[in-house]
Amino acid sequence: MKLNPMSWFRNETTYTIGDDAVLQAFYGALSVVSSSGVRVNKDSALRSTAFLACLIVRAETHSALPVDVFRKEGRNRFPADDDPVSKLFSVAPNDLMNSGEFWRWEDLREDISGNAYARVVWRGYDPVEIWPLFGDAPRLVWDKA
Repeated sequence: MKLNPMSWFRNETTYTIGDDAVLQAFYGALSVVSSSGVRVNKDSALRSTAFLACLIVRAETHSALPVDVFRKEGRNRFPADDDPVSKLFSVAPNDLMNSGEFWRWEDLREDISGNAYARVVWRGYDPVEIWPLFGDAPRLVWDKA
């Protein structure tokens, strides 16, 4: 959208070709019209095998990368292999998933819905498990007990 600064006083606005998509994205429209004239939303995109193939290739590539946890001391970083988070992120976040499966889930979920949420199970001050949460907006409840 191109705005003419003088139009602020005269109620004039100059629009360009891509303004409909910008306005739809800004106001949270559920679908966007592509250049071919087809409306695309999350559900219709997920029905496309080409789109799904791209998501899967990206997620599998991301899940194959090594995961390292570092401890920062001043301006230096040192590997923190003894940290419990290191084991959860690099070996297995829970009893049912290995780290590759967890990171693949995280990447797919983030690409599809914009966020990926996980629940951390604590034993004292140490995290012992990380479980994926499903849904677009999990509710956070503080237990002050």
